[in-house]
Amino acid sequence: MGLILRTQLPFSTGDTSRRKFKVDPLLYGDTEGVRFTLDLEKFSYSGTANPANNAPMFDLSANENGVMKVRTGSTVTRAGNGFAFYGTAAAGDYVEIPASVAADIQASQNFLIGMHVRLPTAAEWISAAPSNAPILTWTDAATGWPTAELLHVSMTAYGGVKRINWTRQTAANVVQDVGLPPAAADFGGIVQLGYWRNSAGIGFRIKSENGLISATDVRGADNSLNFSAQKGKFGIGPSNWQSILSGGPKTASNFRIHRLFIENLARSNRDPTAVLDRDYARAKTRTVFS
Repeated sequence: MGLILRTQLPFSTGDTSRRKFKVDPLLYGDTEGVRFTLDLEKFSYSGTANPANNAPMFDLSANENGVMKVRTGSTVTRAGNGFAFYGTAAAGDYVEIPASVAADIQASQNFLIGMHVRLPTAAEWISAAPSNAPILTWTDAATGWPTAELLHVSMTAYGGVKRINWTRQTAANVVQDVGLPPAAADFGGIVQLGYWRNSAGIGFRIKSENGLISATDVRGADNSLNFSAQKGKFGIGPSNWQSILSGGPKTASNFRIHRLFIENLARSNRDPTAVLDRDYARAKTRTVFS
């Protein structure tokens, strides 16, 4: 009997039947719920060089690839099996997530987002106005939430407290805002950030080798705006960063992105905490992010 080898290359071809052969264990049992998966160790971007503008970012869930956006004259640094933004001088350097992701979530607005990032140190953390330095957004607005957005994940210093905030829009300039302070030892280190919304409510967490910090809240109203055409921005997007980098503290950009997945929970019906725990355990075993 001959041996038949089946493989799946780490990119989307538009043929969703290819997902029968899953590249990432995150996809096992997801019933096509994971809409975008980025892993910068080698699967989504295998190069050792700094990423160039418009370089493809291969989607391991085989739906639609992302693309790297780097401004002319800017540099995003390949470091620690991720992308570092400490050399950024102006807004506009990020991994662009295709609009098909938000479009798939629009109807139910039940979703899960998990990411692995290296945080700035406590000394580098955002401190001056606007006290909000986004890591992940779906907005093109320079400030606030006047246009449709799925979620806004940011480093904040509201009231002088260093926190990770998850801000979900429910209408133009109306939001449901929640946050958690990282553990003291998390600053300058790798953490997993997680957020989900399902029929039971919302949940959000920070997990690292220093432990788990988590909380839940009410589900809140659906977003009345249509965000289905919005592209995600993982890195230094337009929201708030221009005023931060022109007025300080510029060191707030001293973070790295390593891994991101976005799941439609209406499709997968999975337990978000179990998904996050398993993804964290696999990443920790790999020991490839720094």
